[in-house]
Amino acid sequence: MSGKKAVPTTNKDGLNLFFGNSTEIKPVVKTTIEKKEVVKEVIKPKVVAIESDDCMPLYTALEIGDDLNLMWPVIRDMGEKEFESYAERLRVFFLDQYEKNHYPVGGGDVTLENIIDRLQKFDNLDVNSDMIYFEENGNKILKGYNTWASVVDHWFPEMMDVEISDGTTSVKPSIIGVFRNKKLYMEKIKRTLWKDKLNGWKKEPDKTMWPTLKQSLRLGAGTQPVTNIRGPVAKWIWQTQMLENKHLDEIVVYDPSMGWAGRLVAFLAATNHPDLQNKKCIYIGTDPNSAINPRYKMIEKFWKKYVNTDCKAEVIPLCLPAEDICKTEVFEKYKGKVCVCYTSCPYFNRERYSDDPEQSYIRYKQYSSWRDGFLGPTIKNCYDLLLPQGRLFWNIGNLKIGKDKFLPLESDSIKKAISNNFTHEETIKMLMRFTIGRDNNLEKMAKTKSMNIVEAEGKLTKYEPVLVFKK
Repeated sequence: MSGKKAVPTTNKDGLNLFFGNSTEIKPVVKTTIEKKEVVKEVIKPKVVAIESDDCMPLYTALEIGDDLNLMWPVIRDMGEKEFESYAERLRVFFLDQYEKNHYPVGGGDVTLENIIDRLQKFDNLDVNSDMIYFEENGNKILKGYNTWASVVDHWFPEMMDVEISDGTTSVKPSIIGVFRNKKLYMEKIKRTLWKDKLNGWKKEPDKTMWPTLKQSLRLGAGTQPVTNIRGPVAKWIWQTQMLENKHLDEIVVYDPSMGWAGRLVAFLAATNHPDLQNKKCIYIGTDPNSAINPRYKMIEKFWKKYVNTDCKAEVIPLCLPAEDICKTEVFEKYKGKVCVCYTSCPYFNRERYSDDPEQSYIRYKQYSSWRDGFLGPTIKNCYDLLLPQGRLFWNIGNLKIGKDKFLPLESDSIKKAISNNFTHEETIKMLMRFTIGRDNNLEKMAKTKSMNIVEAEGKLTKYEPVLVFKK
């Protein structure tokens, strides 16, 4: 069983992102050739602030007063001017909660005790289940809809502030962006709350505005909030591959795009297997998002303090782009020693995670330069890091840029992997949940092959490929 500790008390002052001393990442060494002599040039690393002793999630449950959280019939019966005044008060309140208290409208809404409880359940989740992986009609299927691990989102309020691109030049605002745009906000809030066009209160009209508004906004704000990786799927991938390598003294994994730490907590949970608990397990990750980099170590600390006190796994988060890990001392130290690489990389420019200049959508403006400058080198780095027979699990899908027009991320990933001496071993189909509106014509999609569709468990379902490559 996992070691557990008492639930900590909430300390609002502890929500400060950057306090205490700073920790510098080791310098990146760049090699250039000048006059036939090898010259090593030290590139200045980013200085990332690490918290002194706090590791708490940045937000938990929202506290909203009765003066704002009105019964929906009261809101429904307001005149337009009265509703606009009330809606503006809501807008100011939610922006204030985000900017001062890190609470993102559209984010989770659970207590600290519940976050710990869910992570402990996820830590002990048995992934050897057909609810996570099964085979049917010659297809290898991943499902794993359990959401216990999704509470890791509480360390990343920025998830609700990520703009979404259509793969071209058009960009949709984030949910937080909608609240910043007063005119757009008023249009959306009238539709979702006052008129209840999404039927959030239709079956139960005698309930308060919150928390139903949260889901109505996620569906009706005209944007698509980013989501985290599916925890049970990530834990299954890490654990099955790590167990295959349990004979090693040191079990090392690599995640090229750490993102919102979904794969990180899945790794920590994967090490809670009887055959791995006493092993030296190391997770190496890269991500150029400097704002969130300190939180990876915060999560590791929180896990070992409140989720599983027996966890001995080590997390090495590098604040740099995946294509540049080959220039680091960490790369040289672990080259040829990693048993599995697993990630879901950026889908070119679809999600604008941050404005760091090292973000791949900023570094590589055109798809062809992104493919050759980010995709190819990242896959090559994985190959070089892997030990012989090691595997790369690459979760990616084609990017729709118009009617029946897609950027071929899947086929280009396969081409880059094969050109770097990988063998494409198999493709596992990760089922996606049905989305109202978007997925109403699955039969047509299956016939036209405009989307990835598979028949599983007696029905057509969209899926994302998890490409599996072997060194």
